[in-house]
Amino acid sequence: MKILVVHNHYQQFGGEDAVVQLECALHKKYGQDVYIFERSNHEIHKASWSKIGRNLFQMHWRKETFDEIVQVIKNFKPDIAHIYNTHFMITPSVYYACHASGVPTVQSLYNYRLICANALLLRDGHYCEECLHHSRWRSVLYRCYRDSSFLTACVVKSQNLHWRRGTWLHQIDSYITANQYSREKFVQAGIARDKFYIKPHFVYPDPTLRTQMGDYALYVGRLSEEKGVRVLLNAWETLPEIPLKVLGTGPLLVELRQWVQSKKMDHVEILGYRPDQEFLQYLGGAKFLIMPSISQDNSPRTILEAYARGVPVLASSLEGIKEMLQDEGTGRIFEAGDIEDLRAKARWLAKDDERLKRMGKLARMEYEGKYTAEKNYEILMNIYQQTLERFKRKTANAKE
Repeated sequence: MKILVVHNHYQQFGGEDAVVQLECALHKKYGQDVYIFERSNHEIHKASWSKIGRNLFQMHWRKETFDEIVQVIKNFKPDIAHIYNTHFMITPSVYYACHASGVPTVQSLYNYRLICANALLLRDGHYCEECLHHSRWRSVLYRCYRDSSFLTACVVKSQNLHWRRGTWLHQIDSYITANQYSREKFVQAGIARDKFYIKPHFVYPDPTLRTQMGDYALYVGRLSEEKGVRVLLNAWETLPEIPLKVLGTGPLLVELRQWVQSKKMDHVEILGYRPDQEFLQYLGGAKFLIMPSISQDNSPRTILEAYARGVPVLASSLEGIKEMLQDEGTGRIFEAGDIEDLRAKARWLAKDDERLKRMGKLARMEYEGKYTAEKNYEILMNIYQQTLERFKRKTANAKE
């Protein structure tokens, strides 16, 4: 199969960028012919002020992208296009280029960009659906995108234009979400349910089951508000009996290090970014992994990596994450944002190593049953095939 992959890289590498890399690696492993069309938001840093202004003005449509994609399709002749992120250098013009060229499209949705200005359904540290139930212009008042009314207005203008045009309803043939909760939010917004397929993330290559357990709890992820790291550290202020290691970088890195130092929390280490191999070693030695998110994470890959290594997970009670956990089976669930509940569940986990080992075995079984690359790739190729068949039927009906 000839697959056109389209992705706009974020300024900071994240889970979605990793998914694109891994799925492209699997395509090549299984002999598919892949063409990757990519842009990066790093281009913004190199642009002049006039070009930045033009980019903002063209956020909803970039003729350059339309023409480039049409030419790529003419030369490569793909069977299908798989689109990940278009914000904001590529723009939704890619859908129209594929549609005009007769190429069916699959769109992966790993955030809430179509219905939320900041793509997180999060405002002032709390879950928010105001734009889903009311006008998206409310986000301008709250300065939801990069804390700027102007930039938020640019995003909302693009969103509204494409909802009015029917871009999300008619220009995209299939959608992929990582869980049922995410799918329901987009269906609630008005996209037909029968266009959605649920495909969880996966881990590739298999990091293998760990051989021994250490004495610490572990957080791995971006150090930003939506990840709940403030909740985590507040809980750990009075948990000196459980050492905590924090891996990752982000806008709160310096502030959190200073806070831990000021509180004399010698049992907490904020280690910053660590390469994959080192991260997997830390993960393999953890008593349990902590996912304290306060915004709706769509099937975090870190949970799957913990499962693959046989590490239980302590995670917040957000719907997308709860779908992945068996409470008191593969981990524990605490009330999102609740410092006391997080602290209590952490103590429950840490006090019994034998129970942790049993939970780790269940986690590994969960990985082998649902989250291997082989099972995931089979789901993905089935989505492509069903999309192609639906597209052929639609095209045939249009000609009658």
